[in-house]
Amino acid sequence: MFIALDSEGQRISIDDAVKGKLFFCEECGTPLLVCAKDSQCKRPYFAHKRRADCWYDYKNCMSDWHREWQEKFPVECREVVVKNEYGIKHRADIFINNTVIEFQHSPIAAEEIEKRNSFYISCGYNVVWVFDATNQIKNSVGNSIDPMKCKENDLCWKIAKRQFVTPMPSKVKVYLQYKTFTTHNPNQEIDLMIQLINNSPKSFSFLKTVLYIFQDNFLKEYGVISDKPIFSISNINVLTKFFIKEYGVLPADRELTEDELLMVFQRIRQLLQNEEKRNSTQKELHNVILIPVFYSVFNPRSHIPRRKPRL
Repeated sequence: MFIALDSEGQRISIDDAVKGKLFFCEECGTPLLVCAKDSQCKRPYFAHKRRADCWYDYKNCMSDWHREWQEKFPVECREVVVKNEYGIKHRADIFINNTVIEFQHSPIAAEEIEKRNSFYISCGYNVVWVFDATNQIKNSVGNSIDPMKCKENDLCWKIAKRQFVTPMPSKVKVYLQYKTFTTHNPNQEIDLMIQLINNSPKSFSFLKTVLYIFQDNFLKEYGVISDKPIFSISNINVLTKFFIKEYGVLPADRELTEDELLMVFQRIRQLLQNEEKRNSTQKELHNVILIPVFYSVFNPRSHIPRRKPRL
């Protein structure tokens, strides 16, 4: 395990633990050892001092990808034990703002996904899964897996994933993270994310957006980043819906340029100035995007392009 309690009862990460001090399992309360702290080959971890009858004890088998994701979140949000009214317990990778986030790098049984979903939903929480899909997806009709160059149904699994035999409940969101080349980075792979609309063992469809989704957009969405002027995933989705409503289609093979974004926001402002058109959708655009994000992200210039986006 990578999270324990110190002598004052505060949660502490293995990275901040000092060998020789007292640490305790937050579930059973027994003392823990700091293991492999000075190892060059093995990742440090906490372990029970002696064979303990503790369900929380598990092998040090977390992937680097998994751990790097967890470390983006505050210590108090990592490896949180969730207990239901019947005393059944599960350890959430992340628990933040009434949401459980599970990161999955290695294969997992469909039954295990279904069990976790049912448990957390029954406890009243939202559930989010992030799967590492690097080198695991392909384009069924072309070569590129750049989401800007693909239609919603173009991407699929290279090898069938039995873990997706059971459809995900409506309260569960699923994201894939993978590396690919883009128009902006033709010579270097970058990490992108896509949000799935539905998925099956052989194929899936994803939500097309006017901007790429990166890790920081995800962290903004779930409350980790609050001080950076960037879009959350919800911001990007709302902007995408507005763009489609106004212009009919998304730009082909690319994300919006800064000038086009400026023009779109100018159009939003024009609509908001008309009181008769201040419906719920435009209020949402005003509250979610225009005021808190747009000006801090783009620092609009006095000149706003008047041309329509190049679709």
